[in-house]
Amino acid sequence: MTEENKNAPAPKAENDPDRGDQKAHAPLDTNTLGQRLKGEAISQEKTSVAQRASNATPQSKKKGGQSIESLEQFIGKAYSLKGRRLSLSAAVERRIGRTPHLDEEALGRLHTKSRDDKLFVVPRQLLLIAREIQTYPVLRSELQRFIKQVVISRPIFGKYGLMGAIDNLDGAPSIEEALSIVAKCDGDLQGLGFPKAKSKATELNMLRISLVSFLVLWFYDTRAVTLVQLNEMLYRVLWAPRAAELIDDASRLRALTDIHDLVGVGAACGVFVAAAKESSRMETAAQQERDAAQEQRQVLKEEIERDRYQFNVRIGYLEGEVSRLNELAERHRRDGEVAQNHMRADIERLRTRVLRRLNGDVALLEEGLTALRRTPPKIHVMDDHGERVADALRQEISRLEKGN
Repeated sequence: MTEENKNAPAPKAENDPDRGDQKAHAPLDTNTLGQRLKGEAISQEKTSVAQRASNATPQSKKKGGQSIESLEQFIGKAYSLKGRRLSLSAAVERRIGRTPHLDEEALGRLHTKSRDDKLFVVPRQLLLIAREIQTYPVLRSELQRFIKQVVISRPIFGKYGLMGAIDNLDGAPSIEEALSIVAKCDGDLQGLGFPKAKSKATELNMLRISLVSFLVLWFYDTRAVTLVQLNEMLYRVLWAPRAAELIDDASRLRALTDIHDLVGVGAACGVFVAAAKESSRMETAAQQERDAAQEQRQVLKEEIERDRYQFNVRIGYLEGEVSRLNELAERHRRDGEVAQNHMRADIERLRTRVLRRLNGDVALLEEGLTALRRTPPKIHVMDDHGERVADALRQEISRLEKGN
C-alpha cells in the first residue's frame, strides 16, 4: 500500500448499509465529495440558526411577556411605543376593566410620561382604543378622562380657544376652523407645551398632522359630523395646502410615487370616490327627477292649453247663449208690453161696453118698476123692459164666451 493510500480516509460502510462491501470500500469521486461537503455545510448552518433562535426565544418571551394588569400599565405601554400602533386584547381588557380607575399618583406618573410625547402621537392611539371598548364603559370613560386631561395640559388647546371647540361651547371655533388652527401652528413648541423651543420642519409637520388627526377623531366621536365631511375638511385644511406646493408634474409625480401609507391614502381616496359616486348617483337621480318633472310639466302644459282652449270655446258658447237669451228676454219683454197694452185696451173697451150695457139695462128696469108701481100697474111695460134687458144680457154673455 502506498503512502498516499495510507493517508486517504477510508469510507465507512455503516453510513450506507444497503451498499455491498465492494461499493462501501470504493473511493469517492470529486463531484460526490463536493456535494456531500456542501450538504453537511448547509445542515450545520441550519442547526446553528435553530440553536440561535432557541437561545433567543426565552429572552424575547421574557421581554414581551410582561402582563398588563392595570390601566396605568396599559397607558404606559402606549407611551413606550411612542405613537406606534396600539392594540388591546380581550384578556387585557378584562383584567384592567375590573379596576379601571386611576388614582392621583398614577395620574401624576402618566402625566410625566405624557410630557415627553413632544409630537402628541399617543393620545390619538389611546382615543382609537377607547372607541373600541364596548364591554367596559367605565374603562372607556376613564381612558377618555385621561385623554381629556392630557389635552387640557397642552397650552396650544387653550391658547387658540380650541378647548371651547373640544367642549362644543357657543362662540368657539367651528370644526374646520379648529383643524385649520392646529394645521397652521408655528414652531414655538415650548410655548405650546412641548419640550423643544424650536423644531425641525419635519417634526413640526408631524406635530401638525398629529394634532389634526387627534381632533378629527375627537370631533367624529363627539359631534354630528360624517366621515365624508371630515375627509373634505382634511383635504381643505391639511392636504390641499401641501399639494399646492407642488409646482410641476415632476414634483407631483415624485410625491405620488413617494406614498407609502397605502391604507391611509386608499381610505381617503375611497371616501372621496364613494362621495363622488354618491354625488353622481344623486345627480343622476336629480337629473332623472328633473327630466320627469319636465315631462310632467310639458304634459300639464299641454293639458292646460287644451283645457284653456275648451274653456274658451265653452266661454264663447255660453256668451253666445247669454246674448241670445238676453235678446229673447228683451223680445219677450217687448212682446209682453205690447200684449199688456192690448189687454189693457181690451179690458178698457170691455169695461166701457159692459158699463154702457149695464147702465142701459138699469134704466129699462127702473122704467119697468115705475110702471108696476102705477095704479093700475102697467105690467106689459115691465114685461117688455124685462125681456129687452134679458136679451141684452144674454147677448153680452154670448159675446164674452166667444172672447169678443
